[in-house]
Amino acid sequence: MKELIQVLAVGRTRTVYQCPDKPDWLIKIENRHALLSVGKVSLFLRGLIHRLLPFYSENARELRIYKKLVFSLQGYIPEYEETLVDTDKGLGLACRQVLDDNGQLSKTLGDYLTDSEISADTLRPQLERFFQTLFSKSLYFFDFNPNNFLIQINGGNPTLRFIDLKGYRKDRALLPLSYLSSSLAKRKMQRRIERLYKRINL
Repeated sequence: MKELIQVLAVGRTRTVYQCPDKPDWLIKIENRHALLSVGKVSLFLRGLIHRLLPFYSENARELRIYKKLVFSLQGYIPEYEETLVDTDKGLGLACRQVLDDNGQLSKTLGDYLTDSEISADTLRPQLERFFQTLFSKSLYFFDFNPNNFLIQINGGNPTLRFIDLKGYRKDRALLPLSYLSSSLAKRKMQRRIERLYKRINL
């Protein structure tokens, strides 16, 4: 069992820890929401179900998606461990860190654009190649936001990486018609891309 101590990032649904025995790896742990402190009861119930039935957890789902898409998205996504890892915080999803030339964790797309004061236009060709890869291989994601991407400084150049596979074929609509039609899924993903472009002023 791995003992997790150093927190790298805290999100709404997961906390990211430094892997204790692999300095260039991290472990994602699903947050244990208390019923009184969480904003939505659904988050509490989802967390409870995931602890009781690990197969249905977000981490387990993301690992299954990784194994399915690893070759299709090679060069865009980091390496994952083949199985969930046992930790003192519960089952975790381990993946290799995305690091810049200086050994520091790469910034999210949003932070990179804010801190570097570089126009998003400089990253447009990489974003368009990534999205074209998704369309050409019929890989439909419905959750794109600036925190789902990292900009890795690799050889001095900014390089796009994608770090959140949970949005693959995950339609939260009341009537998830995108599950039934590739055409509808394609149109929905295009809308999500346009929403991302608006957020980063593209």
